[in-house]
Amino acid sequence: MKVAFTIISRGPFEAKVRDLKKFAQKGLAKVGETWVKKFQRRHFETGAATKYGYARRSAKWMRRKREAVERGWAWDSKTRQRVAVTSSARLPLVWTGRMKEMALAAQRIEAFTTNVRVKMKAPYYVTMRGKHQAGPDKAAEMTAVARNEADLLANQFADALADDIRQPTPVTTRRT
Repeated sequence: MKVAFTIISRGPFEAKVRDLKKFAQKGLAKVGETWVKKFQRRHFETGAATKYGYARRSAKWMRRKREAVERGWAWDSKTRQRVAVTSSARLPLVWTGRMKEMALAAQRIEAFTTNVRVKMKAPYYVTMRGKHQAGPDKAAEMTAVARNEADLLANQFADALADDIRQPTPVTTRRT
C-alpha cells in the first residue's frame, strides 16, 4: 500500500526534516498496530477470498481439502504424521489451523520513515508455490489490504502526522 501526502503550512513552522521523519515513523507504527489489531484476523474469516482477491484454488486441491475435512485429519508431509483438520478448513488460508495460529500469535511491527513492516511467524509452506510458481502466493494473500482498509489506514496516518505537526516544537538555540 502506498500513501502520499502533502503538507501545507499556514503560519510559522519550526519543525525540521528530521522531526517530520520522526512524525512519519510514529504515524506508520500506528498504522501497523491498527492493521494487526483490526484487519489481520479478517484474512482467516469467511469471505476473505473475495474481499482480498485470493487466487482461485484448483479443483484437485478443493477435492483433497473437502475429503480431509470430512475425514477430520490430513497428512503432514513434513512431520509424516496425521494432523487434525479444523472445522474452519473450508476457508482458503486454513487447513489444520497452524498458519492461522502462528500468524496471529506474535507479530513484530517495524516502522521506518517510509514504510511499516509487520513480521509474523508462519509455517514453511507459506513460501512454497509449486512448479513454475503456479500455486497461490499465501504470503501475499495473508498481507493483502482491501481498498476500504487502505483508505482507513491512510486517513489514520494523515491524522497522526497532522497531530504531531500541530504540537509546538521546542525552539532550540545554539551558542556559538
